[in-house]
Amino acid sequence: MNINLSLLKSSAGDTINVNTVIESFQADFGKTDEISVNGNLTNNAGRIELNLMVSTVFHTECARCLEQVSFEVSYEFEDRIVFEESDEYISLESDEFNLDEYVYEELSLRLPFRVLCDDDCKGLCPTCGINLNNSSCQCDNDNIDPRLAVLKQLLDKKED
Repeated sequence: MNINLSLLKSSAGDTINVNTVIESFQADFGKTDEISVNGNLTNNAGRIELNLMVSTVFHTECARCLEQVSFEVSYEFEDRIVFEESDEYISLESDEFNLDEYVYEELSLRLPFRVLCDDDCKGLCPTCGINLNNSSCQCDNDNIDPRLAVLKQLLDKKED
């Protein structure tokens, strides 16, 4: 959704209200449902202030067991839009503001790096691949890297 800011940037005190739903966001690490965006853009003494509330549901895989995980993502943010080069604010070269791109970028920055289905997730067996949350396996997972065998011996002595 493109928002034309030409009238807003010349009228101090004016506001553009935003109440829309944008398409889902697809990334390598998951996807969202449709994204609800509510808020406004206000010319505050010549500066355009952006205040938005974004909410959606994010779907991804658990980092340990690869089961599907879904959770709500909701956040509010404020920013400024400027029409010159800036590292602090949203910098525009034209009067068109692409709301979708901005929301997608903010959303991707706010999503967790690693998602677990549960804090106590046991993950997958490294030998047979069974989900250890649902059942146990008979694999011998005591195989130790030969380079670490000395440490295992030390730990065994300490337990005795």
